[in-house]
Amino acid sequence: MPFVCVWSGFSLGGIYGEQIIHGKFNLFLSLFGIPFVLGSILFWSLTAVTIAGKVILTAKGEELTVFTGVWGLGRRKKVPITPDSRIFNQPSAVRYPGGGSYGICVEGPVSICFGSGLSFTRQMFLMQVLQRKFRMAP
Repeated sequence: MPFVCVWSGFSLGGIYGEQIIHGKFNLFLSLFGIPFVLGSILFWSLTAVTIAGKVILTAKGEELTVFTGVWGLGRRKKVPITPDSRIFNQPSAVRYPGGGSYGICVEGPVSICFGSGLSFTRQMFLMQVLQRKFRMAP
């Protein structure tokens, strides 16, 4: 959070703040500042997801929806569950302190992996709930 505040303050304040204070538009500086605006948006988005982000699973009928985001803004991925679909644990490339080094994967017509930040016990519980919901053998 402090880094994002300093980054945004110095980069955007230095480029656009000067123009606003002096009341003079500089096309070169404004175009030069576009990557800094985009970088600030990216850093603020990552900070918001890190602090208040959620992963929400919704199972309706034969479809699993995985929402990843913050405050209703984010990405929803719908995974249709068919008789050939599988839910299993898979090693994850992401390692979290206190979390698992495995993730839960749902494989079917569309595949998705999530939950690598959960402890192993919570992953097993969630996998069992999903397997029961969709009537799959463990």
